[in-house]
Amino acid sequence: MKLADELWLSCVEDCNKTPKWHQQTLEQRWGEYRSGKVKRISLEELERRLGGR
Repeated sequence: MKLADELWLSCVEDCNKTPKWHQQTLEQRWGEYRSGKVKRISLEELERRLGGR
């Protein structure tokens, strides 16, 4: 059972690794947000924009 558990956990960890470029994109966007380069919108505005799709 212990071996099966270790094998399962190793698979789950491998399957859930975030690609490096995802992390880089998140860091870039977070930096842009914090520096004020990105305009914030309200939840209502987001819903309005997404509703038009």
